[in-house]
Amino acid sequence: MQKKQASGIRRGCTLLPLLFIVLQTVMFHDIEREFLGKYPLAITPTVPFFDVEFADDTVLISRNSEHLQRLLHLVQREAAKYNLYLNLGKCKLVLYNTEIAIFFIDGS
Repeated sequence: MQKKQASGIRRGCTLLPLLFIVLQTVMFHDIEREFLGKYPLAITPTVPFFDVEFADDTVLISRNSEHLQRLLHLVQREAAKYNLYLNLGKCKLVLYNTEIAIFFIDGS
């Protein structure tokens, strides 16, 4: 007998963080594969990664503003495949040694 699911996982469910970690792992694996396929030199010994995740927070890191812009758009597109969207009101951009603006896909 099938039962139709009417809502998502209950808030506070101990399974939720584990499911999110699995989803985030798959999503960033795909992002890394596509990004490094286009920019194989984006990861160097001095910058051995381009993302850091903790719970539902993510930091994107790049030494090149063009790479960061493309990485941000790739993250937005890949997340949208899973019906996940950035809360633009909570997103922060911290620039070091550059004045070049970075934009989200929607232009803000």
